[in-house]
Amino acid sequence: MSTPRTTGWDLRGLIALMASLAIISLAPFTGHASAPAGRYAVSTDTVYDTATRLTWQRAVSSTTRSWADSKSYCASLSLAGFSSGWRLPTVSELETLVDRTTYNPAIDSTAFPGTQSEHFWSSSSTDAAGGGDAWQVYFYGGGSDWHSQSNYYFARCVR
Repeated sequence: MSTPRTTGWDLRGLIALMASLAIISLAPFTGHASAPAGRYAVSTDTVYDTATRLTWQRAVSSTTRSWADSKSYCASLSLAGFSSGWRLPTVSELETLVDRTTYNPAIDSTAFPGTQSEHFWSSSSTDAAGGGDAWQVYFYGGGSDWHSQSNYYFARCVR
């Protein structure tokens, strides 16, 4: 009778490996980090990003909107002395706000306090005709994906 072959891992070794991987993968997610010093110039209503040269709406409305309504909302926004020039950001622009060292929300909570750990619309559509789906960023963990433009999500405007 032959002895069963093993893969070389005993139970203790596997548990130790799993524990070390969990510690490594969870370590960056302790607490809420902020962006490097000097990255954001924060005022009462806006945040200027010195890296991208974009000015962001600091606080967002608690109202969710469809994609088209979010675009209209930003286009009509009057904030911090700017009565025009606001727009819904592209997905690439919105992704620059994601802070990968934290989650729930995955954003600098000092510069952007009260940000919901939810989906935020971008202006980026998935097709040239403008119907169907559009890109959004999910600020719980910072991932992006496309969803139906009829869904109701938050909007953070930029100029």
